[in-house]
Amino acid sequence: MSRSRSTSLLVSVLATTVAAGFITAFAPTGQAAAPADDTPVLLTPKGEHENGSDEAGFDKLRDAYYWSRLLAGDNPLSLSQAAGLRTSAASSSAKIASESQRGAARGGTWAQQGPAPIVQNGRTTNAFEAVSGRIGALAIRKDGTVILGAAQGGVWTYDETTKMWTSRTKDSDTQSVGSLAIAPSNDNIVYMGSGEGSLSGDAYYGDGIYRSADGGVTWKHVSTLFTGQSVSDIAVDPTNANHLYAATLRGRAGVRRVSAPTQTSFGVWESTDGGAHWTLRKGTTNELHGATNLVMDPQNAKVLWASFWGDGIYRSTDGGKTWASALGDLPKGNFLEGGTRFALGISHPAGSASATVYTGFDYFDSSAVYHQSQVYKTTTDGTTWTATATGTGNDSILGYCGTQCFYDNVIKPDPTNPDVVYVLGLYGYTNSPPSGGVWRSTDGGATWKSLGYDLHPDFHAFAYQPNDTSHVALGNDGGVWQSHAGGGRNGAADPLSAADWENLNGQVDPATAALIHSTGLTITQFTSIATVPQAPGQLWGGTQDNGTLRKSLSNGRWFDQSSGDGGQVIVDQSTVNPNNPTGAAAYVFGSYFGISPYRFNPSEVSTFFGNEAIDGGINMTD
Repeated sequence: MSRSRSTSLLVSVLATTVAAGFITAFAPTGQAAAPADDTPVLLTPKGEHENGSDEAGFDKLRDAYYWSRLLAGDNPLSLSQAAGLRTSAASSSAKIASESQRGAARGGTWAQQGPAPIVQNGRTTNAFEAVSGRIGALAIRKDGTVILGAAQGGVWTYDETTKMWTSRTKDSDTQSVGSLAIAPSNDNIVYMGSGEGSLSGDAYYGDGIYRSADGGVTWKHVSTLFTGQSVSDIAVDPTNANHLYAATLRGRAGVRRVSAPTQTSFGVWESTDGGAHWTLRKGTTNELHGATNLVMDPQNAKVLWASFWGDGIYRSTDGGKTWASALGDLPKGNFLEGGTRFALGISHPAGSASATVYTGFDYFDSSAVYHQSQVYKTTTDGTTWTATATGTGNDSILGYCGTQCFYDNVIKPDPTNPDVVYVLGLYGYTNSPPSGGVWRSTDGGATWKSLGYDLHPDFHAFAYQPNDTSHVALGNDGGVWQSHAGGGRNGAADPLSAADWENLNGQVDPATAALIHSTGLTITQFTSIATVPQAPGQLWGGTQDNGTLRKSLSNGRWFDQSSGDGGQVIVDQSTVNPNNPTGAAAYVFGSYFGISPYRFNPSEVSTFFGNEAIDGGINMTD
């Protein structure tokens, strides 16, 4: 879940064996014998936590406050001065790093502590399943190899034979991925835009563009131009692997929500030499109007479509030299008020008369009335748009991205058939049963089917295998899933349970949470970590949308105790609860985000949402 905005969370829990991990720790010596297995059992969750922070309101004021502090002093800097000084400092830092010796670990040897994976409850069935962490981008090569870009965790490739992931950029200076694009003319050429483009408060900026010439196995850092920004999308010329465009927007920098100032404009950029050099084609210096989505007509590389956050949709027919609004007869709105993000998707198979372009968004009108997200399409180059049907029941896409459309809003039509289109957004906790987050239409939006069965909420990425579009992959806050049947439910009367997704985060026993297979994917985003001196080896940590986790002493598994966004966690170091066989401290204190402190009694916690709020006496409107 976004740290800047959230919706209801459902149930999750439990166990995992550590094979490799995102957390590392010094290996303790002289550790006592492992206690009895303290794996929690599946119980009914106590409740849900909810937060509705507004990206367009308070958080913007907070941004301004922190930006002003970056420029403060007896002689305050201007934004351009600060950007210049930061660029100079980054250059000096890079030079020092290149001249210093790397490789030897400082302070001792570090050992992976996991999780790989986390185990939670499926949102639909409440059965145990494996999750990992937030996905920033996905791509699939013609041989079926899935390439994953993590929000924080770098680039990974998946081996279908061994069912294992391999980290490909673990030594890169940035681990934040915003976009991946495979060159259609040579799928050995893959581009990665660093800096996650989700617009959430916990997204991290990157340090430019990376290029692979061997299908994503090894990478070269080809440009640092966009350091401090996020590369939200990349489009590659179908006939020239060295010709590409990138969409960029303001980068974030974690809990303070701000990155250092940058001199480089946000917008659409073009490169003709494999990403080494770039020319601005449509730009802005307004941090609230960066480019969020970019698509290229596969039959004409000069035709580009780009959307700008809080602004609109634009189209170019001359390779980006000039642009015109493509909003056509779409509903008119005050798009800045709610930070409207326009998702874009294009399909133009060879031989078809025109391109079909889809968009989806929510918005406020000029009277400040909110309108739920819907999907529209055009076959007239944006002159006229038609609203698709919205469907009914669990198969309805009305409001498909809830109030988080700036954060999780994806539309992907099949490149070989414009009538097949996937829409991804927010999970439907009020559905019966809880489901949703991803829908498919096979008739151009006339009807829809929900494919969101037992998936983690908040979807950010979707990819097709170009020569077999029944092979698709999706990514969300909990990791990555794939299907070789288009997601399933291909029969007219198929129930929701016929959705067909293979969990690539790992495999666990749905009844006992026992680990069956770890795929080695270690991309969990930790907000905090705490140790328990009285119980050496036990760890606690807050994680992005995967709860506050506890690492078991007995079996190395990680358990989600609270779900949602796990924030800061502190363990009471003064006393040991004699009733707790793990020897853990009497209380563990945690938080979600905003004003949301809570505590655990570890001897009583056995499932998610087992925490007790401790907000009495706090002014919750502060």
